[in-house]
Amino acid sequence: MLPTIPYDPSLTLGAAIGAEQQAALRALEARKAVLDAAERRVEAASAAAAAMRVTRLEVSHLSAALRARVDEGLRIALREVERATDALVGVRIAAVGELTRLRAAVGAAGPRYESPVDIGATGVVRRPLLSDSLRLTGQYFPRGGSEHPPEDARAFVSRTARFLGASRCLDLSDTVHAQIERQACDRLHGTLVLTATCTHRHAVLLEPLVLDPEAAVRLWNRVYPDRRLAARDDRSMLEAGREAPDHEAPGLALCAGATCGSTFVGLIHVFSPSGPEPGVLRRLRSPDVGAVRALLTANIGDSHCSVVTTGAVPSIGAGEHISGLDMQSMLNAFDDYVQQVRGGADGVPLKFMVRRFSRVEVARIWCAAHRAGADRAGEVEPGEPEGP
Repeated sequence: MLPTIPYDPSLTLGAAIGAEQQAALRALEARKAVLDAAERRVEAASAAAAAMRVTRLEVSHLSAALRARVDEGLRIALREVERATDALVGVRIAAVGELTRLRAAVGAAGPRYESPVDIGATGVVRRPLLSDSLRLTGQYFPRGGSEHPPEDARAFVSRTARFLGASRCLDLSDTVHAQIERQACDRLHGTLVLTATCTHRHAVLLEPLVLDPEAAVRLWNRVYPDRRLAARDDRSMLEAGREAPDHEAPGLALCAGATCGSTFVGLIHVFSPSGPEPGVLRRLRSPDVGAVRALLTANIGDSHCSVVTTGAVPSIGAGEHISGLDMQSMLNAFDDYVQQVRGGADGVPLKFMVRRFSRVEVARIWCAAHRAGADRAGEVEPGEPEGP
């Protein structure tokens, strides 16, 4: 498999990538990995504390000794949440300046070269190079559960979708926030946010990846002016093509493929009934996973759903609207989303695969296209890809 670099909005399939931009993107990815690890520690600690709260509810009618043990377990879990959060704050403070500098470096190094790809001759294929992954998470945000439940939901979606990249993650969380704000009224009991995040097994590849010989030589000479290829001198080009390939030497780097992913966010807006509050809604005021499951099948009266997706557009049935679904329509939309992912839906790029072309290979491509001195150099044939 080809080496990869992180997704950046300035890049597209077939784009030429400079060495400085590759280095800046990889440094940015490494710094984000440290931040992600700290955030995952907070998530794990928070999940453990939530589980202990549920346990405390479950044993509320049992012996005092057992309740005391659970309370102690909850105190331990909350201390770990505090320690993990304190560590995360420290990492974020330390990362602010460096992330800003690295993002500026990515922008400064960003695409300066004409792509040498022959669009007419290059194909696009999908290969099952990876494995599908699906992660489901859910959380209920009661209207009275905090001062700003839409902001809490925005933060929750942002955490689960950060693998999409900063700009897409921000767009998605802002859309979810706006959907919840539209439902705000005195009768809104709360919103259940269900997220599914997927990485797709099918990678998108440029195959065959065919270069325009003149554009490839121009790009080579611009990137490596001290090792120019003399395209007007047939003999010089033939000699360049006869050189032994140097796999360690710098080469032209092109975005030759992409790994992809997608996300599905379902929002169930629940409105309080005029009569007594149903038991399932009372249970949702605590982080009870069983109540979340019950909500999906219970008849809770007045509710409707919204769906927000990135990387796949599920079918929701004729006459349906993305922000006015009933429960069954939302579940049907989710089923269709999963089928699209399994069926090889493209998704959005998560990482770009980088294909390298050496000086020898560029020269051979030019020679093959121009048939330069074919009678004297029949042994010079277009080379197979030299690999990363």
